[in-house]
Order: sequence, then structure tokens, then C-alpha cells
Amino acid sequence: MEPAFSPTPDVVVLPSCEPVPGVGVLPVQAFLLRGASPVLVDTGLAREADAFIDALDMLVDVSRLSCILLTHEDADHAGALFPLLERAPHARLVTTPVGFGKLGSVQHLDPTRVRFVGPGARFEAGGRTFRALRPPMYDSPATLAFFEERQRWLFASDGFGAFVPELTERGEDVPLEAGLEGMSAFCRANSPWLMDVDPALYAEAVGTFRRLDADWIFASHLPPIRKAAFEPYLERAARLPKEGQLPLAV
Repeated sequence: MEPAFSPTPDVVVLPSCEPVPGVGVLPVQAFLLRGASPVLVDTGLAREADAFIDALDMLVDVSRLSCILLTHEDADHAGALFPLLERAPHARLVTTPVGFGKLGSVQHLDPTRVRFVGPGARFEAGGRTFRALRPPMYDSPATLAFFEERQRWLFASDGFGAFVPELTERGEDVPLEAGLEGMSAFCRANSPWLMDVDPALYAEAVGTFRRLDADWIFASHLPPIRKAAFEPYLERAARLPKEGQLPLAV
């Protein structure tokens, strides 16, 4: 775990990273939304579950969590989920039915504590209104992005993730060419099916995210980034199906 930081007064980033030899690192981030009824988006890496909970404890009384929005069930997103549900007895989990089924293969999950949503759903959590969307790139059918409508925050899950030279607090601090190449490499590796989709339909899916006009983009694998600095990432993302198969090192 790296030290938590706040790019905005109401959002705290709980960051970690995975080393990528010869490239740099892959950011791995969860997000705490402050407020009278705090909301958590994702729960960190599985191997850092204890450290994640300790870091969260320093920010908020965990028992006050009202909701955990899980972008998907992978171990770098759901790492501390089960112990947090025990320590936050009133928190509801937001996930898809597929996500619930996959999580249930790891540990029993009480369905009465789960709110099932899918792409297009609009729901309230912690006094905020969210819209669930499917990101243009993903590696699990359970994946959702969440758009907070009042503040215009986009929690993009694996979408637009990137290998970066080093962990930074702002996407603007990543050299642009390195960030764009890192996004291309990560997304083509993480979503290899991109090579098989209709480029026009896929570009329209990216366009849906552009039209959200998010002020902040909080991706799980890209440092937090503002709208203007994110535009080149959207432009490059729309071209990913045409970039071909990612070469694999032997």
C-alpha cells in the first residue's frame, strides 16, 4: 500500500501498484467517497487486505460504511471485501448477478446484503446518485463502471487502465506518450477480444463515455485525471481494435 491522498475534498484514493518489469508499474486503486454515509469503490489487492483495512481505518470508521460499489470480482478489486462486510454490518454491496455468483465461489455472501445492478441502472448510495455502465474494455463479464451524477465523477474500473513509468497522484503527471502507450498495452492485454470487435461499434462505446463529460476520471489502473487531460486517452482508446494483437515476449 502507498499513502492515501485526496485529489478532491470528497474522494480519497487508496493506492497500490503492481510492478511491470521493463515498463514501470500498474496502478491499483480503490476510492473512498466521504460523507455522512461513506461509500467505498472497490477494496484493494487480496494480498494487501489487512493493510488496506488499516489504511481505511485511518480515514473513516469502517462500521459507518453505507455501501461498497464493486466494479468486479477480481482479486485486485475485491481483495478486502469479505472482512470489510463483517466490519461494516450495515453496508450493502453493489454488484451484478454474475459478480455475486463468482464471489460466492470464494465465500458465502448473504444475498440480502446485495443490490444487483447492471449496465444502465441508476441507483442511490450514500446520498449520491450513480449510473452503472459497462466500460468499453474489461476482463470480466461482471465489470461495471459507476458515474456519480452530481459531481460528475467516473469510476471506470479496468477501463482506460495503463502501465505507467511510476505511480503518481495525477494522470497529468504521467508523460502523455508513455501513458497512451501504456494504456494501449494494458487494455489490449487485459481485453484481448478487442481485436475481434467491430471498430465502429466499439468507437461508439467509447463515445458513450466521452458524452458523460466527467470532470474527474477515477480509473482503477490509471492515476486520477481531469477531463481535459483525459481527452487524448479517449481518442487513443477509440482506435485500440485497429492496433492489432499485442506482441507477446518469449
